[in-house]
Amino acid sequence: MFSFKVLFGPGIRLMRQLRIATKMSGMGLFLLVPLVLLLLTTYQHAEGDRRVAMTELQGVHLARQISELIGHTQSHRGLTNRVLSGDAGAAAARDQARSAMVETLRTLDAAVAQALASGGLDQPARHSFEDGTAPSLRWMLLHMIEEYV
Repeated sequence: MFSFKVLFGPGIRLMRQLRIATKMSGMGLFLLVPLVLLLLTTYQHAEGDRRVAMTELQGVHLARQISELIGHTQSHRGLTNRVLSGDAGAAAARDQARSAMVETLRTLDAAVAQALASGGLDQPARHSFEDGTAPSLRWMLLHMIEEYV
């Protein structure tokens, strides 16, 4: 039969020789090290989540602009159909819708140009998925449009 004195004997002798303050410091250190490791791991995960959220917010900004452009385009299409059907009163509203559509398109073009200037639509994102792959800006735009439009 195995004797626990053989296994624990050196530790028991060491603890008997140490003062209580040294024993308590050692116990505190043994508790503190795993706690610090857990905090670092939690921070790394939170930072990764923050980076993903920031990237998605950039995509949401573009998706909102695209959605606004789609709304103006639909409004312009409806008003154009009314004008072509003989409703002369819809011409002024159609012109306003066209100006809003053109202005929204300029804003969207500037936002996309800024994204392209920083690496293009096929540039990989700053974060990666858990499997290590990184989506492209094109992938994020399409998925954000699908999600929010």
